[in-house]
Amino acid sequence: MKEGFISQQIDLQAGAVPSTPPTGYFRLYRRNGSLTYLDDIGTEHPLTENSSSSLISIKEDFLSGYLNGSVAEFVVSIANGGSNVLSAYESNPAGTMRMGILNVGVTTGANSRTSGILNAGLLRFGDGIARLTIFARLSALATVADNFTMLLGFIDNNASATITDGVFFRYNFSNANLIGVTSNAGAQSTVTLSKVMDTSWNRYDIEINANATLATFYVNSISVGTLAANIPKTAGRETSIGYGLHRVTTGTAKNLFMDSFELLAISTNPR
Repeated sequence: MKEGFISQQIDLQAGAVPSTPPTGYFRLYRRNGSLTYLDDIGTEHPLTENSSSSLISIKEDFLSGYLNGSVAEFVVSIANGGSNVLSAYESNPAGTMRMGILNVGVTTGANSRTSGILNAGLLRFGDGIARLTIFARLSALATVADNFTMLLGFIDNNASATITDGVFFRYNFSNANLIGVTSNAGAQSTVTLSKVMDTSWNRYDIEINANATLATFYVNSISVGTLAANIPKTAGRETSIGYGLHRVTTGTAKNLFMDSFELLAISTNPR
C-alpha cells in the first residue's frame, strides 16, 4: 500500500520519470501541469476528476482571515480569558523568521481554554490515505502546579479536551513525552511516543493508512509511534482538524504557537 507522502515541487515533461519511492510511500508531483503520484512499484497515477483517485489538499499558513472569534477557516471557542490572535511573524530562535503565526493562549485561571476546528464532521477515515502536518511550538512546558493540556491533530470539537472521535497528539504534565491518541465513539487507545516534549519549533505529522487500520505519528519526519485500534472510520464517526490549549490547574499564562496546518489525502473514490 502507498502509505506515505514524498512531495516534489516539480513539473515533469513527457518521458521524465522520478525515482520510485521506498516501500510504503508514494511520490507526489506534477506532470505537464497535472497532479500525479508514483506508487512504490513505479506506476504513475494521474489525479484528475475522472481518475480512480482524487487528491484533497487543505493548507492554512495563518497569513490573514481573522473574523468574529474565528481565524482563517477555523471556528474558535474561547473561555475564561483564552486568546486566539494572528501575528505577522515570529523570530524564535534568534536569526530565524516564520511568517504568519497563530498565537493560542490561556491565562492563569483553572478553566481557561482556547480551541479551534475546521467544520465539524469534515473527515471520515477509511477512503484513502490522509496525512496532516502541523508546525508548532509551546511557550513553556507544563508542571504539576502549572498544568495544561495541548491537543493537535484530528479532533471533533472545539469546546473540550475530551475527544469522542479523532486521532491526535496530546501533552500535559502527566507524561513528559507526547502521547498519541485514537478515539472512536469515546473508546480510546494511547501510545507514549518516543519524543520528549520541548519548546522548540517541531513538525508534527499524523498519517492514517487507506483502510484506517493504522495511525502513524511523526515528529520532525521521524516515526515516533503507531496505533491500530480505535481509529474512527464508520458512518457517524466523522472528525475534523484542530488544536486546543486547555488549562488543568491555575498557573501562569501559556501559549501554543502554530505556523501552518496542511492536510493531504488521496481518496480512493473520485469526487
